Amino acid sequence: MMRIDIFCRVIDNYGDAAVAWRLAKSLVQLDPTLTVRLVVEGRQTFRALAPHTGQVEVWDAHDSAFDASLADVWIEAFGERSPATLLDQFCRGRARDLRCRLWIHLEYLTAEAWAVDYHLLPSPQGVTGVEKYFYVPGFRPGTGGLFQDREFLARGERTGVSLRKDLWFRYAPGLPPDAFGVLVFSYEHDYTSFAKALAAWGSRTGRDVVVFAAAGRSQEALGRSIAPPVRLVELPFVNQSEFDQLLWTMDALVVRGEDSWARAVLMGKPFVWQAYLQPEGWQSVKVEAFLEVLRPWFADQTLFDRWATLHRELNERNAEGQGRGDFSVLWEEAPALERALGEFAQYAKNHLRLEASLLEFLRRFKV
Repeated sequence: MMRIDIFCRVIDNYGDAAVAWRLAKSLVQLDPTLTVRLVVEGRQTFRALAPHTGQVEVWDAHDSAFDASLADVWIEAFGERSPATLLDQFCRGRARDLRCRLWIHLEYLTAEAWAVDYHLLPSPQGVTGVEKYFYVPGFRPGTGGLFQDREFLARGERTGVSLRKDLWFRYAPGLPPDAFGVLVFSYEHDYTSFAKALAAWGSRTGRDVVVFAAAGRSQEALGRSIAPPVRLVELPFVNQSEFDQLLWTMDALVVRGEDSWARAVLMGKPFVWQAYLQPEGWQSVKVEAFLEVLRPWFADQTLFDRWATLHRELNERNAEGQGRGDFSVLWEEAPALERALGEFAQYAKNHLRLEASLLEFLRRFKV
């Protein structure tokens, strides 16, 4: 029976922890004989994200009762280091006191080409009998792929009018279930043009329109911008399971960071992604790499150019600027976007299965 410890921090609206939690529960879904422990900085805070953890054990990194020497595999998620006491044992040559023989450095998801070269690259630690490797999630063949989460994908198969009606009623009684729903979970942005374009489209088509503003940085800006006939629903913080269900009930998405970005890709719904702001506008490099991967999946290059322009405009920003963007492609071209993005989503589900690939890699070492 393999024992796996995953180390992560609860930061930035739970983004890192959300991904690490998907990995932990997905590994157990694939192989129930595994013992998986998720070790977080801030266990009490983590409970808001995942109040029910099932077979996965969740530990606080500072809990004196936690014993990482029991694990066969350590996975450091996004630069979170293993406990200092264990690293000290490695440095002092006492690795024989530990079971761990395989050490994984899990990188952030990226569409950049370097991911192919770095994926599974060894990282020697100078400790006999212990091997460390980089594991790089990505969108290209030869990378680690995307976090799938079978539970998340199964929810998509069960989504229907009844789920939308029940879930929407929970947060906004009286919403027509056939309304066009947009969920926005982004960083800071001026949504004035977004609101005007959505209202104009709703009036022109006679379609009821509702915007669900996820808790976080973009909710206040949406509150200043959205006005009738568009209805605004300000969501409280919800756990990951509830958030996943909400995503599946939407017609279009504005997402950010990593976890919600990967969810949008796997759903194949019309979406736009806002990358994390980086020094000197480096987020635009990441966005261009993503667009490069998706371009071949669009038969209509005019449609792709319009969708790509939205990504560029939304992400061409700095700490002072709020960006811009013509979001109307998300609703005006929704069926065509669904066809193109849906094809890539199916490819990703078949060929970019991170959890299965990682488990196969771990089993090679027979730890």
